[in-house]
Amino acid sequence: MADEDNSFGVMHATPIVYCGRCHENFGEVRSNGLLGDFVRCPNQKPDERTHVCRVIKPQSGEFWAISESLIYRYESEFSPMRWSWFGHHFNGRVGTYNTLRTVVILFMAWLANLIYDSSLPAAFLWLPAVGAALVLLDIMVSNTSIVFISRFAASAFRSTFEMIIGYAQFILCFGVFYYCLKDGFSVNLESGTDYSISYLEGVYFSIVSATTLGYGDISPRHNYHWSQVLVMLQLIMSLYYGAIILGGVASWINEPKHLKPYRRMHPVEDILKDP
Repeated sequence: MADEDNSFGVMHATPIVYCGRCHENFGEVRSNGLLGDFVRCPNQKPDERTHVCRVIKPQSGEFWAISESLIYRYESEFSPMRWSWFGHHFNGRVGTYNTLRTVVILFMAWLANLIYDSSLPAAFLWLPAVGAALVLLDIMVSNTSIVFISRFAASAFRSTFEMIIGYAQFILCFGVFYYCLKDGFSVNLESGTDYSISYLEGVYFSIVSATTLGYGDISPRHNYHWSQVLVMLQLIMSLYYGAIILGGVASWINEPKHLKPYRRMHPVEDILKDP
């Protein structure tokens, strides 16, 4: 039983137990101090892992519980890492999956180069761009789930290293985007002439942009608005990915305290108010 109230501040509504997957409110809790704790969902079946059931503020917290459940469900069930590839299942072999993901990104860059060298219309460049975008989506959603939702690392060092690999893949993905819009960027030379970027230069510009160095030797052309939008998007996403890495490292350093509600989830009947 958890009757002690260790909360602080003013609560305008009594916290409730809510499951983001079931979309069900199980009732008010005994103590405001339980806010944020995870609860074992009564509707969760033995073979289900994606019930994000926790103590939340009513109404506003429901939206975020549903969002967390969707992100966690993608990472646990729908990510390509969970698929069976030609009879092979990764089963937690994240290193192998990261290798495959890197190969896919480089294949998209090769495909873009093939389209440039052929007589195919420029519209076909959407193919490698969409492929890189899907990989980028998998990187961002999976790491968001691992750090901010599941928050469990069997090996903190390995998980941190894999997130850094994910950051390198993030940079390679934007290199593909920049290469697909290579005429939207110029390499500024001291001679006063310029030319469009190659994929390697796109990766270089991606690193410079992600780290906010901004040397100025490569820049988006003023009349190509899509290239400017891409740079702004990468800057925003890069700041978020940095927060993912820092949040993961900070939480895993403080692992015993931070993971307590995950390793020992409350049974729902122990924390609800008496009827």
